[in-house]
Amino acid sequence: GRNYPDALAAGPAVGDSGGVLLLLDGQGLDGSPPARAWLTEHRSAFTLIRLVGGPAAISAAVEDEIRATVGA
Repeated sequence: GRNYPDALAAGPAVGDSGGVLLLLDGQGLDGSPPARAWLTEHRSAFTLIRLVGGPAAISAAVEDEIRATVGA
């Protein structure tokens, strides 16, 4: 959410697939309360989650947080 080029590049692919592009604070879900709430509210609808941006944008700890939030 703090560095837009990854989202800009991913946007067309997400839109084409009918998916949702959710911007996060790459340092943790605590920095993105609306994102945590959305993930929690919609967790039963997920069939696939793709993280875009690599470890410089989304740390392994954030990936673990997302997995724990959605129950993956």
